[in-house]
Amino acid sequence: MKVFAALFLFVSAASWAAEPSRFPADTCSNGSLITKEMVELELSGFRWAGGISPCLKQSRFQSIVASKEKVGDKKLLKPEYILPKGREIKIISQTELRTEEVIVKFAYIGRAPGSTKAVDVPVTDELSYRRNYGDKRDVEGCASILEEPEHLVLREQCY
Repeated sequence: MKVFAALFLFVSAASWAAEPSRFPADTCSNGSLITKEMVELELSGFRWAGGISPCLKQSRFQSIVASKEKVGDKKLLKPEYILPKGREIKIISQTELRTEEVIVKFAYIGRAPGSTKAVDVPVTDELSYRRNYGDKRDVEGCASILEEPEHLVLREQCY
């Protein structure tokens, strides 16, 4: 019986160790993908305290965990800007401070939500993230946000 139990534990541990990571090394070494997805997470309603965004779905992200941040800040109930359908974010720069920390500067043309006139507003903002390794990668994905953008912006279809 002891031999059977030991064999069962060994096989269970071996199969667990052999499971492929949800976030494989080749995905996590793709800095452009991670940067794009960190910005997209913001546009999908990661910090938005106004509800659950229909865009915040894990199937849209390969390198990061798409979960809602717990927000208590009332100013995040309404986004400052909406990114209209068909408009994209432009990544201006991606600077690695150390191997695990990256600062991303990006720009977009947004609109104030609920405004009667479609007034375009050029906005430049930045965020920073750290790369995750080991067990942290399996739980949080290839990267985690360190510093959030100054402005809250959502894609029009996510609001």
